Amino acid sequence: MVIHGSYDKDVDSSAIKAKKLEQKISSQVKNSSSITSVLEVLYKEKSPLEDLLSLQKELMSRVSYEMYDVEYQKELFKRCASFEEVLDAELESLAKDRAKEIQNYLIQIKHVELKRVEISESSVVS
Repeated sequence: MVIHGSYDKDVDSSAIKAKKLEQKISSQVKNSSSITSVLEVLYKEKSPLEDLLSLQKELMSRVSYEMYDVEYQKELFKRCASFEEVLDAELESLAKDRAKEIQNYLIQIKHVELKRVEISESSVVS
């Protein structure tokens, strides 16, 4: 039995970017900053202040006052996550980890013999 490790470049890159951003936020929020203020700082490092002001203005015109903070934070998170870099090596590692987890499941839970479970090279799926 051959297990093919795989990844979806778009979906998995987005997930890895979000995870990287969550780790950045987590490390900076410990210094008693709010998540939104951390996101604003990160955003301003990569984008001009005018873009942030434009986002605020656009959201004010399209969402209710009650939902503004939630939508603002979500949009900042999405934009900041897009700045994160994901290397092909990270995606390939993810594919290998997935294949290894499947192999472990088959061996430990389903009691398939190790010699019957082979992991192949990782590949991209669309």
